[in-house]
Amino acid sequence: MMNDSLLYSDEHEPFLAAWMEGVISDDELRALVSESDYRAYLKLRQGIRMIELSEPNLEAQFAAIQDKINQPKAVASKGKLISLYASIAVAASILLFLGWNAMFSFSEHIASPYGTTQTLALSDHSQVILNAHSQIDYPRWFSMNRQLKLNGEAFFKVSKGSKFTVETSVGAVQVLGTQFNVLTGKDFLEVTCYEGKVRVLHQGQEWILTRGMNVRINGSQVQTWNQILHTQPSWISGESSFTNMPLQRVVQQLEKQYHCSIIYPQNLAQISYTGSFPHQSLETALQSVCLPLQLKHKTNPDGTIELFE
Repeated sequence: MMNDSLLYSDEHEPFLAAWMEGVISDDELRALVSESDYRAYLKLRQGIRMIELSEPNLEAQFAAIQDKINQPKAVASKGKLISLYASIAVAASILLFLGWNAMFSFSEHIASPYGTTQTLALSDHSQVILNAHSQIDYPRWFSMNRQLKLNGEAFFKVSKGSKFTVETSVGAVQVLGTQFNVLTGKDFLEVTCYEGKVRVLHQGQEWILTRGMNVRINGSQVQTWNQILHTQPSWISGESSFTNMPLQRVVQQLEKQYHCSIIYPQNLAQISYTGSFPHQSLETALQSVCLPLQLKHKTNPDGTIELFE
């Protein structure tokens, strides 16, 4: 049997960590503590091992620890009593740390490749459809903390429940249960509400959108407008559509759909484009953008596509 001096020092350091690492066997532990304490240790170990496999009932686990503390104890040595309380404190700290990290760390990452959409079902039964070359990050236990970060474009079907927040580099979008589209990029954010109500936040300003309403933030410029909508964005069906969109944003979507590089004079960057392009043919897509703007295009020897007047 293991000597007491190996279990804890004169400062009464807890031996729970040594047991969980396998330094102390189950039989050795059982010989050193009461039967009720032994069963409590086993439950604590099982709970810690399961913490990464399922969402925790933190309140129930904390109540179990409190019950254990409040139970009358058989006469035990002072060293063992201190070790029991210290071990329970260590276990509770581990549970709380892992739970906090899983709820508030954006540890899950999903990215869609060029030219491809991707559908994701979240743990709260909400659905996200990512447009080409877009990505989201969200907590592992999303149903307990409905926040995610978006770079690119996505359509959201949000199940009813607590506040659902989409964070972008330009602003945030908040809802309770609705359907909406978010397109984001450097100094750019566009939000379209398809169902329910959406709150858009940007640098202390706030917009409330209902079905058919849009807000676009492009640098320091803000535009809002209403339009007749279908049930979902056209890009989900293979066609990207735009209303008075700066050409540079249209070009970015072309590049994401066709994994190409497009150059153009900077004086064309902010001209407005209203129209659409298909996702099946690059040549048709280029013609769909260039013809209404009276532009031409060519492919350079290095493979880049050039737009010019």
